[in-house]
Amino acid sequence: KVITKGSGSFNATVIDTLGNEHEVHVTYKGYSDPGICSGPVERCYPPEGEIEILSVEGLPEGVQLEEGTEDILEDLAWHELYEWAGE
Repeated sequence: KVITKGSGSFNATVIDTLGNEHEVHVTYKGYSDPGICSGPVERCYPPEGEIEILSVEGLPEGVQLEEGTEDILEDLAWHELYEWAGE
């Protein structure tokens, strides 16, 4: 069982509500615990994890991002977290 914990940053291209692309720098932190799904019942617990976007830098003031962008950035942060951990 390996608990992955870390923080980092990455660059991404996001789209605003007007369809314009913006290059941003995203900072995140998170963890992933695969849980224990076998063995004695009293030792088992489900997998869990959390990712938090700490900042998105590089957007002009007042720009609104397309709906769903936060979910996409969280998915990218998960990918970065696992890459960082060597998984």
